[in-house]
Amino acid sequence: MRQAARDIILQLKAELEKRVRGVVAEASGEALTPETMAEIALNISRNVADAQVSILCSVRDREKLEKAVIASLGKSFAAAPRVFPDSSIDGGMEISLRDGEYYFDFTVPALTEMIAGLVGERIAAVLEK
Repeated sequence: MRQAARDIILQLKAELEKRVRGVVAEASGEALTPETMAEIALNISRNVADAQVSILCSVRDREKLEKAVIASLGKSFAAAPRVFPDSSIDGGMEISLRDGEYYFDFTVPALTEMIAGLVGERIAAVLEK
């Protein structure tokens, strides 16, 4: 009986984790619009005004993101921020400052992993009670 209860809890935990990851991935994809990504880039790079900002994003977001980034960051830097398309990125972006000295991963998979990990810990704690 205890083994069956344990198995059910493990299956429930795995199913909840799978569903949480799906919801988080979908929500992250929807939330990471070019305008939102430009705002994130601005907030990250505010204190590093002398740095070259390079951003990798999905092919479909490149043009809109580049316009939004240049509009918000362009006047803050000696060199205009560079936005490059990367076919391996489906949503979100990667930001690099000072030739890679600072690197931030805001891609959908990275955010999903981080957020689902935090939520998963809370779910695990509830299930273990």
